[in-house]
Amino acid sequence: MVNAQALNLDKHSAFGAANFLNVINGNYQVSNGSVALKTGFKNFDRNAGITSRD
Repeated sequence: MVNAQALNLDKHSAFGAANFLNVINGNYQVSNGSVALKTGFKNFDRNAGITSRD
């Protein structure tokens, strides 16, 4: 990505660890220090749309 940005390609991209809070237990919200938040990503209710865990 750095090479592409040096050529003025893909200059608005970002990369880094998402820093999910608890993947093992299914919590894919990101921590406050996550690069994802700098891109405009908003955490969401992790139970949205779940009607049961069966």
